[in-house]
Amino acid sequence: MQQINNNTPPYVRSTGETITFWLLWVLFLPPLIFATFLVFDTNGLGLLAAAIVAQIAIHIYSAGLFFNKQQPFSKALIWLLIGTGLIYMLFVGGCFVAISGGLNLH
Repeated sequence: MQQINNNTPPYVRSTGETITFWLLWVLFLPPLIFATFLVFDTNGLGLLAAAIVAQIAIHIYSAGLFFNKQQPFSKALIWLLIGTGLIYMLFVGGCFVAISGGLNLH
């Protein structure tokens, strides 16, 4: 009977994975910082503030997944790209609806 070795070394992320993740993580920060300044400048805690909180949560969660060696790299990258992309898509789409005068449903 073969004995199972449970002393496997932890997974080490490659340099390319590390550079890719942190480059994208930092690339998505300027819109977050700009939106934060907009919220504090207008004293409005509306929809923009909710998007900021969601993006901060996605950034923290994806960094946590990246540091957890048990999770695959793709999971952290998908959370970062898809999560942040959806927030940007919803926010920019909402801006276009607001600029065009709202939804004319009459």
